[in-house]
Order: sequence, then structure tokens, then C-alpha cells
Amino acid sequence: MIEYISEHSQNAVSRELLKRLAEPPSGRVQLLLGPRQVGKTTVLLGLMDPIPNAIYRAMDSPEAALAGWWEATWREVTHRAGSETVIVVLDEIQYLDGCGARRPGCILW
Repeated sequence: MIEYISEHSQNAVSRELLKRLAEPPSGRVQLLLGPRQVGKTTVLLGLMDPIPNAIYRAMDSPEAALAGWWEATWREVTHRAGSETVIVVLDEIQYLDGCGARRPGCILW
């Protein structure tokens, strides 16, 4: 029963996010919040697969600690944007320097 509820919830989240992605870009930030280990990253990675202009970055990755990583990420966004919309998914945003670890389970995109 728990697997069904989890799958149902993930499908509902996926449908809502797909609906929002189909809307004209609003310049707004979307937050996906939830407890740890419920599949937020899995849902987002699955949604990003068919989107050609999607960029995923995990703030808790070893690369994120490297000097210049953040700047390089935004250079890539700017380069790929041109006249196209770019979807940027920032996972584990609470690990972003200056954000603090006060919001576990948060994805900003």
C-alpha cells in the first residue's frame, strides 16, 4: 500500500509539473518540497529526460564545491538560453553556500 501511495503521489507531482512546464515562461521559481527520500529527484530527472534545454545541478555534488562551479553553471545557462527557454533544476539547494542547511528536502527550479 505504501508503494502505491508513493507512486500515486509521484505521478500527481509529475502531472502538475508538466502542466506548469507547458505554460508560457513566467520567470517564477518553482519549489518542490518534501521529506527526504520520497523521490523528488527521481521525479524531476524523469521529467527532464525529454526536455532538450534542461540543466540539472546537484548542490551536494563534489563538483559544486569547486571554485568557479557556480559561475560556470550560469555561463552554460546563458549560452544555451539564446532565444530558447532553459529549465534549470537546482537539487539540494540547502547546500548552496549562504543558504544554510535549514531546509532539507528542498528543490528549487
